[in-house]
Order: sequence, then C-alpha cells, then structure tokens
Amino acid sequence: MQSLDKFKNKRIFISGGAGIIGKELVKLLSEFNVKIFVGDLKKRPKEFTKKVIYRKGDLNNLKERDLKKFKPDIIFHLAASYERTKESFSFYNTNFLNNIKLSNHILKISKNISTIKKFIFASSYLVYDENLYLVKKNKNITKSIDENSKKDSRNLIGSSKLFHEKEIEFFSNFMPKCNFVITRIFRGYGLNSRDVISRWIRAALRNKTLNVYGENGSFDYIHSEDTASALISCISCKKKITYLNVGSGSSIKIKQALKILKYHFPMLKIKKIKSSNTIEKSMANIKKIKTTTKWTPKIDLFTGIKKILEYERKKIN
Repeated sequence: MQSLDKFKNKRIFISGGAGIIGKELVKLLSEFNVKIFVGDLKKRPKEFTKKVIYRKGDLNNLKERDLKKFKPDIIFHLAASYERTKESFSFYNTNFLNNIKLSNHILKISKNISTIKKFIFASSYLVYDENLYLVKKNKNITKSIDENSKKDSRNLIGSSKLFHEKEIEFFSNFMPKCNFVITRIFRGYGLNSRDVISRWIRAALRNKTLNVYGENGSFDYIHSEDTASALISCISCKKKITYLNVGSGSSIKIKQALKILKYHFPMLKIKKIKSSNTIEKSMANIKKIKTTTKWTPKIDLFTGIKKILEYERKKIN
C-alpha cells in the first residue's frame, strides 16, 4: 500500500465506482484521509460509507461544473460495459454509449479542471493483437505479452479501449499539469461479478452442470482486489503517459481452475462442449508495473475462488 503522504487530503473521482473493481478501490481508498466522489449507473452499494459522495445515473450527463465543483486531484476512469466473448448486436449501441461516448465525455469535461494531476484509465488486454494469445488447439504455446506488443483489438470493447488510449495521447497535449496512466487489465474476476469463475461457482452451489469450452485454454486471472491495489499504485507514476499491464503474470489452464473447484465440490458436474479450433492462451508480462510502482499481485486463483465461494454462500444464506 502507498504511503499516507501521497493521499493526504486528496480528492478522488471514480467513474464506474460501483463495479467489482470500483468497490474494491473505494474500500482501499477509504482507509486514507481522502474525499471520494463516485459516479455509476448502478444504485449506491450498501457497503459505501456516508462519506462517499455518490451520483447514480448516466455519466454522459455529468456536467463540467459538477466535476469542477468537486475539485478532483485524481480521476480513476473505470466505467465501461462488457459482454462475453461473443458480442451480440444489441451490444453495439451499448458499447458506443457507455464506452466510446462516455470516455470521450469524461476527458472533455476534465480538460479545463486545473486541479486534476492524475488521470488513470482502466483499459484492457483486448487492445493487443489477438494473434498473440489466440492459438490452435494442438499448440502448447503461451506468449508473455508486454506493453510494447502489437495492438490490434479483437472486438468492440477492445476497440473502444484502444480508441480511448489514442484519445488520451491526444488530450495529454492540452492538459499540461496532468499525468496519465493507462492500465491494460487482463482476465478480471471478483465478488458479485459475471466473470466465468463466479458463474461456475454459482452453478456449482446450485448443483447445476458447468458448461466448459476449450478446457486447454488458459488465462491470466487477476482478482479485483489486486486490480484495485494496482490502480492505487499508479498514482506514483511520474511520466506524462505511462502504459502498464495489470495481471498475475501467469497463465492458468481452464482444467486447473476446474480442479480447484472440484476440491470444493467433489461431485462437480461438468459438460465439455466442443469449441472452435482456436483457444485463448493469455499471459501478462508485469515486469514494468512491478518496477515502476513496486506493486505485486497477492491473490492466487485458489485464494480468489475461496473468497468468491464464501461470498456466494453468504448470499444464499
């Protein structure tokens, strides 16, 4: 965790602060003497203290004067809409409104606010060329992706993230007092999420069959608690623009994740579904963030699954 001096009396705006990463971020930041303003489409999370200023609604309608009145020192731009690997047609409009248009709007209303010294954007590993991590079934190759790897987004959400990275590069020329950090987050999972790990746990608790595609595929899973601590560590970045991968630095096969679940559910029911000839094998090179911010991930997949399992069991009870 960062030194207290770095946060003393800071004023922090978080877009999308009611999401799985946002809630963990608010929780960690609340340990310091900071003022937090959260904006999100969701209703106010019950775990937020009264000290957290909360605005429910579409942030496309947030006015510059409202943000300027708060006088933020730091902005964490997390707000985004996601869909599963296969994006539906209905997501086309959602992606434009909640990803492309919103990101553009947040930057525009930030431009003339002189108090902003740090703008931290939650991007995604989906900005990287899919050929770096999508491989043939019979190939046992997992490439480590670093910040200089080729960019060529594979879908709508990846394209919107890459476009906003370009917008940040442009805007940095017109916000001389602000430094920008672009974090490319790998396969996120956490409490109360729609990620595959959470969905499997919910299904297993209800004795449902797990539908599994491409069990030899592997992902760099990063727990939302670790992601939140990584984002906080980015406040220490001093360059005009810094690009950082956020991941565990390892790639875990789906069959290994299922093995962990079987430890908790010995009678786990699994249905293996035939997948395409291409599977994902992704892994982040996290040397840069370790060197730049001194951050390291703390939660392995076994521990992360245990945390989600405890959370989901409490919900049922």
